[in-house]
Amino acid sequence: MKKPATLMLQPENKPLPYVYANGKVMVKLSSLKVHSMIVAE
Repeated sequence: MKKPATLMLQPENKPLPYVYANGKVMVKLSSLKVHSMIVAE
């Protein structure tokens, strides 16, 4: 996987801090609502 320019929580439109290492993206969330998703761009 190529390093994403941004990681966003949608539909909240909230940028997420993340770590990219060895082709993997790592993100920590306190919660994820039923209709939320993480979008990598």
